[in-house]
Amino acid sequence: MRKNVLCVSGRRKVVPIEPKLYQLLLDVFEQAQENENRICPVSRHGLWRNFQVYRKRAGLEKWKDAFKVMRRNCETDWAQQYPQYVVSTWIGHNIQVSARHYLQVPAELYKKVAATNLAPTATKTATKSKTELSERK
Repeated sequence: MRKNVLCVSGRRKVVPIEPKLYQLLLDVFEQAQENENRICPVSRHGLWRNFQVYRKRAGLEKWKDAFKVMRRNCETDWAQQYPQYVVSTWIGHNIQVSARHYLQVPAELYKKVAATNLAPTATKTATKSKTELSERK
């Protein structure tokens, strides 16, 4: 699913709606009254205030720079599924900005690599001294 959104610059762009969010919106839509115009009464004005209300209602902790954190996490998640040039377009900046400011290596990827057969070999090699390595030759 995708959504046409108005950017801060005044231009419009099409961005995907995450399947989890889309399902949540569908669930709320199905529960809505017949004459309701909005299923989520949030305007682009006062987003931070509205977010705080919904965050508290959901029982979530407060964290610093919530929108930046969510944006960064979203870009990292998308970058694992889609080409980076597409993700950067959706987020609204170029690949260099993504790499420098947004992309993170998720802990799951470290765990995934650690679970492979290559990890024990790399660990054994990295922990040997130069003397032990030169003696093997």
